[in-house]
Amino acid sequence: MFRISLAFVLISLFSFGANAQDTQGKRFLTQQPCGPWIEVMKTPKKYKEAMLFTGNGSQFSSTNGQMYNGGMFFFVNQETGSFSIINVYSDGMACLMQSGTGFAPYTGAQPWDKKGGGL
Repeated sequence: MFRISLAFVLISLFSFGANAQDTQGKRFLTQQPCGPWIEVMKTPKKYKEAMLFTGNGSQFSSTNGQMYNGGMFFFVNQETGSFSIINVYSDGMACLMQSGTGFAPYTGAQPWDKKGGGL
């Protein structure tokens, strides 16, 4: 089962026009494969990714702004650099938020540090 939404990144780019650097109210719709936890877990299993950390958070529906609370699980294969981020909701549904490659520990300055660019 998939929750599907349409991407309108191009519409956002055109609607912001000359003021493309304005980040107020910026939104984008995504497509995330969702289904029962056991089905969504096939992705990290396929790439031999291990759970690295977890957390609790919220996501907001792009259609009506409703907030959905869930648990976040970050899986990584530290040898290949592949990773998967999965949200799991109280009804047992899970969504693959992102999967990719190139995972590496970050050792640079923090964005809020003066030498890191200072926010």
